[in-house]
Amino acid sequence: MEKRFENELKRRRKEIIKFYYMEIGSLIRKKRLELRMTQEEVAKGIFSHTYLSKIEHNAISINKDALFLVMERINMSSEEYSLPEDMLELLENSLDCFFRGDREGYQRLFNDSLDFQYGILIDISRFGYYVMTGDTKNAKASNDELYRYLSVVEDFGFTIYALFASFYNIMIRDFITAKRMYESCKDYHSMSEEVFGLFEFAKFIIYGNLEQYNKSRDGYDNAKNIFISRGILPRIKEMSLYLNLFRMYEESENQFSIHNDIFQYAPISLIHNYIITKSVAEPIHLEELNMILPQTEYYPESLLIKAMHYIKLEDRAMYDSTVSLLKEHYLLNPGEEINYIELLDLKEKNDLLGYKEFLIQYILPYVSKQQNFFFQRIVNREIIEILAEHKRYKDGLMYKMKCEKAIRKAREIKR
Repeated sequence: MEKRFENELKRRRKEIIKFYYMEIGSLIRKKRLELRMTQEEVAKGIFSHTYLSKIEHNAISINKDALFLVMERINMSSEEYSLPEDMLELLENSLDCFFRGDREGYQRLFNDSLDFQYGILIDISRFGYYVMTGDTKNAKASNDELYRYLSVVEDFGFTIYALFASFYNIMIRDFITAKRMYESCKDYHSMSEEVFGLFEFAKFIIYGNLEQYNKSRDGYDNAKNIFISRGILPRIKEMSLYLNLFRMYEESENQFSIHNDIFQYAPISLIHNYIITKSVAEPIHLEELNMILPQTEYYPESLLIKAMHYIKLEDRAMYDSTVSLLKEHYLLNPGEEINYIELLDLKEKNDLLGYKEFLIQYILPYVSKQQNFFFQRIVNREIIEILAEHKRYKDGLMYKMKCEKAIRKAREIKR
């Protein structure tokens, strides 16, 4: 049984390599036309020009020996093209690093990939690296480029792309698109234990953020079993952080203590999101908030929470110091979507109606775009409490129903 399985894996790998040898034909044709050579000139002494024509149109694949002769004929060095078996090996190793949460190993692979001039599997490998390292800008550019060429990718390459794309959409907090990516690739999830484990990990994160906790728990159990059996400590620690985050989203008292050593295994954006959520859901944790440094995603939110805390304490000196840091942040980042200084001014002046309008006009759309239902509910409660203080109970009730409907629609929407 085991021997038969190994033989099947080898057969599939050969099929993948053969597929990408066919794709080399387009590269040969492009180079031949640049040199203004005829098919007869290129094919002479190697094979017939009609055979070359079929290769150039990706109708048949070229073998390695013939490829070397053709490339020599059209003056292409080995640095200008990538052999399919080399590209496939790089992508397989990249998948392994992604599975194990091995950033250092993936860094070495990424550096190796820079030696390759072109190859769709190389581009998928680089895309996974950008996602794993939280490089949003390069990940977006890579995803947009890859999306144009999915028609020339076979099942294995497409599955790994879809897997990385699911985590890319998780990274940018587009959980609805991530859900669509996950569900559209269900036929490929069982391709290997690594692929299945990562897709189940994605399922856990996606449905947890969409507050569909039964499905999320199913993904958690499946992924955790695989990670434990393989001893993948970084992923196990990362899942623990997500699990506590989702329990806060549920406003559950059934949480467990998180030790700071767990932070070394998780992405920075997840750590900071966890700290911000914890500082809102529980009594404020200044030491943890101080871990969020300037020029990181949640830095202005950390300063906002601190400033609100100092308003309650009536600690003017610390409040002024925190607002100064916020002002400095906005000077360095003039394109920020929300200026929290205005919100703090309204809070300090006790201008509740102005404060409410700011929440409705700026904060609520922002957290809605982030697909963060927990913070949507927090903001909605503040709005409803202000309306209640002004004896606008009917408006508060209508607003509550409207917000609940919006969250329910966002959770269940299908594209």
